[in-house]
Amino acid sequence: MNNLNVRQVEVSDHAITRAKQRTSWANMKKEQVIGNIRALLKRSEEICETVDEDGKPAILFAVERVAIYLTLDYKTVITIIRHEQVTYMPIKSKLLELHKKEIKKLERREKARIRRLEDLTIDCNVEIAELKRRIHRTKSESVKKACEARISAIRATIKEYKHEIKSIQDEKRQASRSLVAVI
Repeated sequence: MNNLNVRQVEVSDHAITRAKQRTSWANMKKEQVIGNIRALLKRSEEICETVDEDGKPAILFAVERVAIYLTLDYKTVITIIRHEQVTYMPIKSKLLELHKKEIKKLERREKARIRRLEDLTIDCNVEIAELKRRIHRTKSESVKKACEARISAIRATIKEYKHEIKSIQDEKRQASRSLVAVI
């Protein structure tokens, strides 16, 4: 159970389409599907902030093997996905605990990398500005080439950090999807 006011939550057309495809609601009217989605959402448990399949940030809720993705402002259901379930209770509780620990670990790692990227970006922007100023003032071609090479290296470092953050987000998405199957 969560404290979300489901009556104020909008349901996207994409979520309705996916709910009809991925559940037994294929022959229901749009209003009935929206009601069912809201009923599931009311009973669901908030898992974590993650990214959806398109790489957009989302909040993941789960109930009865169903993953419900909401926008970060909790106002719109983005999509719904059904997963397989673990039914053996002794293993289920251990898996649930293990998944939650792993997701928290990935969240901490992601936040640390994002903070580091922000610091690095600020420092690198200052260094790039100084290098561009040096390129502008110097007449030496070798100094200009060296500065341009350093700028390229700085940009490559920033790109590596962004790629690392994306891979952490992908890992977190996979772990949270796996958690849905356990719940």
